Amino acid sequence: MKRYPTTPLGLKLGIAFVLIGAFGWWGLDRADRLGNERRLSSIASQIAGRDVEVHCPGPIGRALGQDTLEGSVSFDAAGNPADETKLRKTSCAELDALDLRPDDPRFP
Repeated sequence: MKRYPTTPLGLKLGIAFVLIGAFGWWGLDRADRLGNERRLSSIASQIAGRDVEVHCPGPIGRALGQDTLEGSVSFDAAGNPADETKLRKTSCAELDALDLRPDDPRFP
């Protein structure tokens, strides 16, 4: 019986470690980003007086998304703003660092 070469165990473990680490980092980043989006949506809704969704870019969007704008809001033909806004990485990071909550006395 012919024996074929196998992949070394150390290499298999190293690849598994990298993949588990990448998926773990992605999951933690997603949980943090979604929490920040919920908090910012709550603040934007209070300011606008209606329900507003705020979206921040994920890791791929932050890595590849180079834009001169720090966010955008779409408007319909009548000039009414959409119920969502898309912020860029710098805006989301700065607002996340502020971490103001609606019940915070520093909240406007």
